[in-house]
This record gives sequence, structure tokens and C-alpha cells, in this order.
Amino acid sequence: MNNPDLPYRQALECLSQKQYNFTEVRRLLTEAFSAGHPAAAFELAKHLMDADSPYQDREQGMEMLRIAAEQGHPYARYNLAYIQELEGAPPETLIPLYRPLAEEGLPEAQVRLMYLLYASRHFEEALEWAKTSAKNNNPHGQYLLAQYCRYGTPPDFETAHLLYRKSAAQGLPEAHWQLGLQYRFGQGTKVDTAQAVNHLRAAAQQGYIPAYTPLAELILPTAPDEAVHWFQQAAQENDPDAHAALADIYLQGKHLERNHKLALHHAEAAAAERHPEGLRILGDICRYGLGIAPDTEKARHYYRQAAEAGSLSAYQKLISDSALNHPDQYGGIKDSAIRRQRAERLYQKAQALHYGLQCAPEYAAALKLYTEAAELGHSKAQTNLGSMYYFGQGMTADYNEARKWFEKAAAKKDSMAFYNLACIHYSGHGVEPDKEKACRYLQEAINNGYGQKSVLQELLQQWQNAV
Repeated sequence: MNNPDLPYRQALECLSQKQYNFTEVRRLLTEAFSAGHPAAAFELAKHLMDADSPYQDREQGMEMLRIAAEQGHPYARYNLAYIQELEGAPPETLIPLYRPLAEEGLPEAQVRLMYLLYASRHFEEALEWAKTSAKNNNPHGQYLLAQYCRYGTPPDFETAHLLYRKSAAQGLPEAHWQLGLQYRFGQGTKVDTAQAVNHLRAAAQQGYIPAYTPLAELILPTAPDEAVHWFQQAAQENDPDAHAALADIYLQGKHLERNHKLALHHAEAAAAERHPEGLRILGDICRYGLGIAPDTEKARHYYRQAAEAGSLSAYQKLISDSALNHPDQYGGIKDSAIRRQRAERLYQKAQALHYGLQCAPEYAAALKLYTEAAELGHSKAQTNLGSMYYFGQGMTADYNEARKWFEKAAAKKDSMAFYNLACIHYSGHGVEPDKEKACRYLQEAINNGYGQKSVLQELLQQWQNAV
């Protein structure tokens, strides 16, 4: 039999030229893989599947990829698995394809396996692959290991910070984003607004959507033009915080020319996601007739919705309105506002202790304060309290107690509570697994303003494929 390495090397020699005869390259590579060269079929597949190549032939390229995979080529096997992942194959189909490649040491397969295990709630195995990848200086492994350190029991914010820094040094945008948040809120490090801006800007400039709004919020006082740009970019992705910020900017005429029409547009977009300040601004627009006819009833309707969603300023509007126009309602509204204000103070203290914001984390104290706020009806406190029970932070994990608090928060349309309920029912933690119910809860999270809709929509597609 002819030496398969000879035509393979001749093909590579042709490809190294600026202009080459692809027909000849194809002939040489076909001769090489027919004689058993392990890389020839994969090399031909790469060129046939290159979308920018004038010789693209996806059907033939897939055939070559399958032949290369059958011959044991690791990247051919990886690419076949990855194509299935892009086409929506469920994790239970993909994990057995990636695992042997990961065990053979293929870095890309280790990363895909790690993320799929994590998304499938197989946290212990995902953690082991994160450690393996991080040990090999892979930025994705460093990032996920940092996440485990940050949200572990007990948390290790300092180690998480160091791992985020290593990952960000290799350019991973989500690591820059997390560093920006840590510097902004003082978690695992001192508050450093300049560093927060640097890292959030690095993430945003790479197109990492969750970084847009926090970056804009930090730089608005000093770089309003750039801030408005990032708010607008985030609003294009339907970020309710960005819509609310732009509504206020256009309404006040600060940093941009006053524009009531655009203020209304952004306020309505934020209100559609139950954003408390978006609803409050919409109430102001209706109350004062800013670009539209005044409508006090509609204003009260939006103020009530905003207050229910947690806006203290909307409560103040309702208190003032009731004192003037509905004195019989004044006492009840004032009591509700005082109760909400107390719940918010408890929640803010609990959150700082829970996540170690400018202090050491104290789970026992956070649990007590969350419980007080949750019993006062604070939906975010209910969700975070449920998370503490779910992950066993400061106590033994209790899935039933977690579900109870998530359901209370979900009744108030809290998007994170819907997401957590989706995970509980998908994984069967404390309940029988029910993927259809999990999909319904996940859709509710998307519908009620979850911050990263595109991520959840991708996850929902995976879960629906698995039903």
C-alpha cells in the first residue's frame, strides 16, 4: 500500500500557497484518507465546510467529518458533537459524546462537557472538570471554578476574585464582567469604581450584554455620551433596567434632549417587564400628561403596580394622591409603604451579609434578616431565602422549604423565583422530575423580566427537545 503521508504532505504544501488548485488538493487528500491517514479526511472536511470558501460543500464536508471521526480523529469527533449541540441536541445526548474526548485530554471537549454538566445540575462532576481545565490554565475552567468558590458553602470570595483575574487576563468577557461587579460592590476586594469601569468596559466592548447596563450606570455622571450609548445597546436587547434609565433620561432632558415620545416608549418597554421604576415613570407620564393626555386613573394604576413591584417612590406618589383625593385610603397605603420600607432595609442588610458585600459573609444573620423581610412580603427576599435553603447555606439543604419560598415569590411574578422552580422541577429536587412543568416555569421566567433572556431561551429549547 502507498505511504498515506506523502499525498497528505503534498496537499498541505499546495494549501500553503496563496493560489492553489483545490481539485488537486482534494485528490491528494482523498488518496491520503483512503490509504488510512488519520488527519486527511478532517483536513478536507474543514475546507468543504468553510462558509467563506468558494469550494464549500456542506454535505460532502459532513461525510468527510464522519469518515475522520470513524478513523478516530479527535477534532472530527468533537466537531460532530458540537454540530449536534448547535442543532439543539439535549445534554443527555451530548455528554456521552464529549466525555471520552475530555478524558483523552481535548481542552475544547472538557469545556463543553463542564458547561453541559453544570447546566444539567450535575454539579460535582462539573466541578471536577472545572478544576481540570483551570489546572491547564483554561479561562473557562478558571471562570467556572471561580463561580463555585463564589457561591460555595462557605463562599471563598478572595479565591474567586483571583480566578476571575486569571480568566480575564486571557480575555474571557464574563470574567471581566464578574470582576467589574466585585469591584463595584466590594466582594472579595475593596470597592474600586475605576477598576469596576475598566473591567465592565472590557466585557462590554467584547459584546457581553450583561455588562452594558452596569457600565452605563457607573459612567453616567462622568461620561454621559458613552453611558447613553451602552444604555441604548442594552435596550436593544430589551434590558428593563436600561429602558427605565433611558425613560428617565429622556423625561428629565438630562444628558439628552428632552423627548417625551421616547421617554414613553422606554417606560412602556420597562413596564412590560414589570420593572418598578419603569412602571413609576409611566405613572408620572400619565399623571402629568407628558406628551400624552393626562389620565390620573391610569397613573394610579401604574403607581400601584410599581409599588407592588417594590418602588418606594411609587408608594410616596400614592400616599400624596390618597391624602389629597382619597383620605379613606391614606392610612392603609401609608402602612403598606412603611412595611415595604422596613422590608427593603432588612433585605439590603441581608443581601450584604449573604453575598459578603463590603463585609465578611454571615449566613446565620442573613437567613434571619431574609426571613423577616420575606414574611413582610418582599419577593426578592423570598427568592434569596429559598436559595439559601436550596443550597444549604448556613443550614442543611431543605428543598421543600426552598420551594415554598420560591412559590411565594413566583406568586408576585419574581423572575428568578420562576427560574429556580424550573430547575427544581427539571432536576427533581424534593419533587418528582417534571420536565414539562419545568419548561412552563422557565417560560414564566422569560416572560417576567429575567435578565439574560437569550440564555434562558437557549436553555428552554434544550429542555423542550428533551421532553
